[in-house]
Amino acid sequence: MIERLVSILIYITGITGFVLVGSFMILVGIFAPRFFYPWMRPACNLILLSMWVRVDVIGQFPKSDRPFLIMFNHASFIELFILPYVIKGKFSAITASENFKIPVLGPLLRLLNMVPINRKNTAEAIANTKRAEAIFNKGFHVIVAPEGTRTVDGDLRAFKKGGFHMAVNTQASILPFIIEGAFQYKPKNRWIIHPTTLKVYLSDPIPTKGKTAADVQDLLEHTHNQFENVINKPANVVISA
Repeated sequence: MIERLVSILIYITGITGFVLVGSFMILVGIFAPRFFYPWMRPACNLILLSMWVRVDVIGQFPKSDRPFLIMFNHASFIELFILPYVIKGKFSAITASENFKIPVLGPLLRLLNMVPINRKNTAEAIANTKRAEAIFNKGFHVIVAPEGTRTVDGDLRAFKKGGFHMAVNTQASILPFIIEGAFQYKPKNRWIIHPTTLKVYLSDPIPTKGKTAADVQDLLEHTHNQFENVINKPANVVISA
């Protein structure tokens, strides 16, 4: 009973926080766009706090002359606010087209130059991946969920090749964002929410310079192993690529 009451309270505070902060950021994006990205991190922190989430980042967001292709393990909706909280610089993402229909969220995604993807339409998905590559080449980090969709059992799913073809095409270094605790907080198939501190592990970027389409499978397997090594890590392990 207590966890149900707590969950209802989190839904109330979380939705209220998202609507208020999200609406404010839409106004910033329209009328003061130069502040949009600098204010995105504190905005997402406020939303996370309203959803009773704290984030512990292990590692440093690396400095680079080029943007990164950021890949993360997808377990919960809460990652939508965790990623902008941790990322430094301008960013975009490939996200499900249905997200653009959600009030407040949809306009924010458009202001962020997010790229919709329809998983049921292969031709459209390929075209939008090319669009994401063009955004990357303009200096934006691009976020990709290599699993394609949220895990339903907490286990890391198989990675799809699309993001790795994009990495090879742009020669973008892959930056793994390995998130721990999101599934326990709120998985796809449970309405109960468990307040928690989520951990984000930032490991070393995985270079793709000189890689070609022939290297995509090896790159995919190497990246998947990197996620598994951190997710299944023993205590006090030093994280590196």
